[in-house]
Amino acid sequence: MSTITTLATGQINAIDTITVELVETDEHPTVVIIRWPDKPSVIHPRRFPMSQPRSRNCSRGPTCSPA
Repeated sequence: MSTITTLATGQINAIDTITVELVETDEHPTVVIIRWPDKPSVIHPRRFPMSQPRSRNCSRGPTCSPA
């Protein structure tokens, strides 16, 4: 018997997602699997929005002061 638990999932872009799963089985050691999109999406780096680095303790995004 195997159990798959989704630990995290997130949108990469409008189409693609990435998922982190914990897989536990009776026969094998427990593993963490990262599932990437089947086909890569191509985008030029200039199309990504500019963002400010934020503190690890901050969840308010750009309104936080740098660490």
